[in-house]
Amino acid sequence: MERLPRRATAPEVVALVIADPHLNPAAVELDTFLPQPPQAVWRALTTPAVLQRWFLKPTGFTPSVGTTFHFTTPDSPTDQITCKVLAARPAELLSYSWLYPHATHSAHYIVTWHLSPEGHGTRLFLTQTGFDPTIPRHRMLRNAADRSWKRLLLPRLAQAILR
Repeated sequence: MERLPRRATAPEVVALVIADPHLNPAAVELDTFLPQPPQAVWRALTTPAVLQRWFLKPTGFTPSVGTTFHFTTPDSPTDQITCKVLAARPAELLSYSWLYPHATHSAHYIVTWHLSPEGHGTRLFLTQTGFDPTIPRHRMLRNAADRSWKRLLLPRLAQAILR
């Protein structure tokens, strides 16, 4: 597995992300260490005001199985992503479906966060499934999602936890 060092914007942020797009072309699979405990990481993944700071604006979100909610993208406030919580165990696991209802291509994903205590911090595993590697557009979207999570969103998550 290739280890990719990440530039941190604050010295407190550990940003080592492990990824190998050749392991599973149908999913984004990332592994990162955060120096905060799982409860702090869980709050950043499940508190709407914090989610909006580092990710997207959630509407109707609670980390309860069966909850349907929406993410609103900043570039298109009327284009909402429809989601449903599939699994939730505080400070351990959060999984939700992710559907772009107006996409011109098949766009139904599952985003899963696994949190595991490691020393004084948290090992965070992110998986986004739903990409079909036989479809060229899906391969492109999978690679774009991988880059976005690694270069933008996971570092922003690390910063949001520090606030």
